[in-house]
Amino acid sequence: MPTTDPPVDPPPPTPPLDAYLTATAVEAGEVPVEVADWLAEGAWPGETFMPEDVDLPSRRAGRWEITNLGAATWAFRKIAAARAELTATDAAYTAELARLNAWREQANGPHARTVYFLDERLTAWGLAERDRGGRATIGTPAGEVRTRKPGAPWKLTVTDKAALIAYALANGCDGLTQPAPAGVSDLAKHLTVVDKDGDLVCLDPESGEVVPGVAATATAYTATVVPS
Repeated sequence: MPTTDPPVDPPPPTPPLDAYLTATAVEAGEVPVEVADWLAEGAWPGETFMPEDVDLPSRRAGRWEITNLGAATWAFRKIAAARAELTATDAAYTAELARLNAWREQANGPHARTVYFLDERLTAWGLAERDRGGRATIGTPAGEVRTRKPGAPWKLTVTDKAALIAYALANGCDGLTQPAPAGVSDLAKHLTVVDKDGDLVCLDPESGEVVPGVAATATAYTATVVPS
């Protein structure tokens, strides 16, 4: 009868280089086992709350200092291995994040375009309905458009600060001598805004002259689309 060889056990797995070097350094007495364990496992749960006089492994590790070439060599290799792991982790994170962002853009793209397109149309429809019927809220079975009246019929903006101040000083308009760069709140108290041929013009209420360096723009109703 043919004989068969007895099964051979597979060789034990080779430990990672980092673990092998650490074990060798510990065995040689170059690195305390507490240091190796602490770096491998991290801080023990709850040790932060332990009294200072309790001798924890991590505290013993923290008191360790490099005093020989073997320990220094091990430390350099440990740093290199840790940095390699950090680099690999960051690379995996970056790649996964890029895939997630690409998936998100692809998945959300059609829906974002739908929201933008229909929101714009519903806003225009709601404002037109308000102009026709004067209703602030235009409702439907599936949602409503809420419109809001602007706080003022027009907004003032300083377009040329130097020209505005020069006019104010030349005409004794004390209220105009210290305007802010834009969106002046107190400016309206010292100006009259009139509509001339469809354009808003800022006038000096005393002289009726056009005040330079300031412009008025009409404000409009705003609308918010609220699906049910």
